[in-house]
Amino acid sequence: DTNAQIIKPILDQISRAWAKLFEFNLFEDFGKKAFDEVQTFLSEVEKSVPRGLRDRAKLQREVFLKETRLLLDAAVTLAGSSMTRRQRNISR
Repeated sequence: DTNAQIIKPILDQISRAWAKLFEFNLFEDFGKKAFDEVQTFLSEVEKSVPRGLRDRAKLQREVFLKETRLLLDAAVTLAGSSMTRRQRNISR
């Protein structure tokens, strides 16, 4: 088929360009920056509480950071898999 022979190099080029674009994790930076912002905020809150409550505030901050890490990791994974799925649908 002549049309298939003509269009194949074009489609191959487009496929390679798409693959390069999505080789890196676009959401990884988002997760790291969001976590850093939450960490900074909680550190400021911890410093602002009265001295007698700082140990408790530190423990709460650590628990919250663990939960935040889990939630951000899940969100980044979900966003990445959703984007991959949609990219595959577009490529078809």
